Amino acid sequence: MRIVCGIVILLGLVGTAAAAEAFGQRQRPRPPRPVQPAPESPVEAVKKVIEQFRRAWEAGDSAGLRQVCAADVVVIGSGRRDQGIDAVIESVTVNAKNFPRMEWQLGDISPRVIGQVALAHGETRLLQMTAHGTRLEYVGFVSFALERQRTGWKVALADFNLRPIQATTSEPNRPRTSSLEGAWLLESVRNLTTGHTLSRVAMMLFTPSRFSLVVFAPGRRLPRGKPLADYSKKELLELVRGLEATTGSYQREGNTLHILPTFAFLPEAIGVTLTFENVKLVADRLSYEVTTPDGRLEYVWRRLE
Repeated sequence: MRIVCGIVILLGLVGTAAAAEAFGQRQRPRPPRPVQPAPESPVEAVKKVIEQFRRAWEAGDSAGLRQVCAADVVVIGSGRRDQGIDAVIESVTVNAKNFPRMEWQLGDISPRVIGQVALAHGETRLLQMTAHGTRLEYVGFVSFALERQRTGWKVALADFNLRPIQATTSEPNRPRTSSLEGAWLLESVRNLTTGHTLSRVAMMLFTPSRFSLVVFAPGRRLPRGKPLADYSKKELLELVRGLEATTGSYQREGNTLHILPTFAFLPEAIGVTLTFENVKLVADRLSYEVTTPDGRLEYVWRRLE
């Protein structure tokens, strides 16, 4: 009988201890559950991809561009239209060689997501600096189109609409000069040192702050006695085959003309100011002189419009 009672008491103690332990476990604080981050919204995802594109473009990062661009991406700007990631990277690589330093500032972007497509638009500012220290600054807008692919959002289109920032100075006593605005046809080029006449065909267009120069291949001549509208597409393509073009900004100071190419058929000329002297504008004729390794050349242009 004593043995049975002892067993009952022992079992009671064991049960009490187990109950106490279980109660203690219920009273212990539970560890906090990890907070799951909120899923990224499509708008934030698009903004992140655009920022990655901006950084890669600014740094000339080919791998970064491949990561965020669609294979058939189109980039429009600076008179160019590059289609396909390989063409875009080639253009960015050339641009990085011409402008070792570049800063691209992008304002607030508010994407609009429409299903598998996103559109975005914002203000932008671009600074380019050549190896010679020339600063080229632009402001304007940039538009993006992105498409949602299996691997995430990809840039399908980047369209730059930029204008150069022109330095303004107040010089009330500066004499006014006749405007160069209009289209000009190169009439003659003469080497004043040797007296020889050079055979060149070119056209130039001046706006209030910009210029565009088109030089035709040696030996090519403009059509005579036949309106351009009467030429077939094949004839027009043959006419402009081999032409070379340069665009940029200019500034005239009295009888001196300074031209700064921002795009040129000779890459080494980009960002290097060219100075022409003895500038004269009489009626429909424009002439100036420039010193070259071959001698001093005189250019004479005839105004077309």
